[in-house]
Amino acid sequence: SEDRRGSVSGWRLYRVNPETRARTFVTSGTGTSCTFTNDGTWHEVEWQWAVEYRVTATVNDGTKGSVSAAETWCARGATATVTATPAEGYGFTRWTGDIDLSSCVDATIGVTADGPKAICANFGKTRYVATDGNDKTADGTNPATPYKTITKAITASGAFDTVSVGPGDFAEVVYIDKQIVVRGAGMAL
Repeated sequence: SEDRRGSVSGWRLYRVNPETRARTFVTSGTGTSCTFTNDGTWHEVEWQWAVEYRVTATVNDGTKGSVSAAETWCARGATATVTATPAEGYGFTRWTGDIDLSSCVDATIGVTADGPKAICANFGKTRYVATDGNDKTADGTNPATPYKTITKAITASGAFDTVSVGPGDFAEVVYIDKQIVVRGAGMAL
């Protein structure tokens, strides 16, 4: 398949009882050839395969950020490390695809190659909220011009944007009806 490949890494030679099909180990070796002298008994050669899987990392919009390894091949069970780096004016939001949800908001992740994997780094704008912000005149796109309410920041946000809530008390009920991240006090909700 296009997402997995294998190569011969070695072999094992067995003597086989033709009546019971029971195998007895004789010898083994590495490489792609096996030479032995047949002594008149049944033998079986078992080829050993090293399997690799393709790990593919993409971005939701190439103008908003990049990934450190767009495509890599990993031995079965190995870990591919991928880092999402936002472009100027954007922030990393989360990974989607074949990813463990416990690490989906970490910019650098390890992806275990237990099969072919496809992941996507999602980037968006960051909207800032502070108790001294202004919902009428501020654009919320940098810490110097924050919104006053979380609701205003959520309303102004698009898919994969991040709402960064500064310290303070915000007494409001918010409804989130899009894929965004809300961060405050050092955690993602």
